[in-house]
Amino acid sequence: MDEMMMLKMSLEDLSVLTEPGNTPAKTSLPEGYSFRMYSPGMEEEWIRIQDEADDYIKADKKLFKQEFYPHQEELPRRMVLLTHETDLIGTATAWLDDINGDPVTGRLHWVAIVPEYQGRNLAAPLTYFTLSLFPALNCSRAYLLTNAVRIPAISLYLKIGFKPVIGNPEEQCAWEEILGIIESLRM
Repeated sequence: MDEMMMLKMSLEDLSVLTEPGNTPAKTSLPEGYSFRMYSPGMEEEWIRIQDEADDYIKADKKLFKQEFYPHQEELPRRMVLLTHETDLIGTATAWLDDINGDPVTGRLHWVAIVPEYQGRNLAAPLTYFTLSLFPALNCSRAYLLTNAVRIPAISLYLKIGFKPVIGNPEEQCAWEEILGIIESLRM
């Protein structure tokens, strides 16, 4: 499997995650943690979080501008930051569908938690909370792109209900390998 292979996953019906009474329990965080929406000036914190959390992509101001500046007015209602007490430790974005151009499909984008807070069951609440933003943005389904080596993240996305999108034989082989690894880890 190619270490840098990007794979697509989709969630065809967000209503399952946003039914009354369903989402709040899935987005609950341990004491001392909270969600905060982006406000102007938080670019450096986003860059720091992404850079610390990702060994494959270098986060910098250029990347932030490339990804978000064309629609920067959307950030305060789409970008979530995870805090521990006063420290910003994670981020995820309920972004626009810039691949398919489908207005009812949102993109779960740039999910990251700094390494010292990984493995503390924070990714699921962060992901569910971010997905819960989509209905107010008139999105009824979502997709994401992830690197094939991110097995823990892929496992979480599968548990949430995302399904692999397979476009060619190379992706089929990658998914078979990934699903085999995830299954072996559950045993």
